[in-house]
Amino acid sequence: MKQTLQVRESPAISGEIRYCTTSLESMIDDATSTLGTSGVSVLETNVPCNLNSQRYSITGIPFQSKSGSVICHGRPYPYAVYYCHQSQHTTVALVSLKGDDGSIGEAVTVCHADTTWWSPQHFVFKAHNVKPGGPPICHLLPGENVLWLSAN
Repeated sequence: MKQTLQVRESPAISGEIRYCTTSLESMIDDATSTLGTSGVSVLETNVPCNLNSQRYSITGIPFQSKSGSVICHGRPYPYAVYYCHQSQHTTVALVSLKGDDGSIGEAVTVCHADTTWWSPQHFVFKAHNVKPGGPPICHLLPGENVLWLSAN
């Protein structure tokens, strides 16, 4: 709960729009307002089990977009809270996955092309031995996240 409040109160990075929402209705309203259109599509990760429970191979990329997107992350709190943000210089994709056990699914992937304004202390830089402004940073979104895209 403390971490949720810290995320909520931390300053946005350059070019980022961020907010918290507490219902699906307000998430839709805020996402459509941020994207500037009522025509939106939703992408979610859909795998039969937790992404961390086994190794997956990417078998295809059925969808990719550089158009505007808003990502909403479920946050731990006594009631539903989603931390949503729109970042600049981001590419999103839906990738097809196959697990070591033969299970299949799809995962939303986000690639951040410009990390210049990220904190040098961000764990991803330490984990991959890179610096802000270096190579693009890509990651899969776990199942409790929702990605909103302009349908245009």
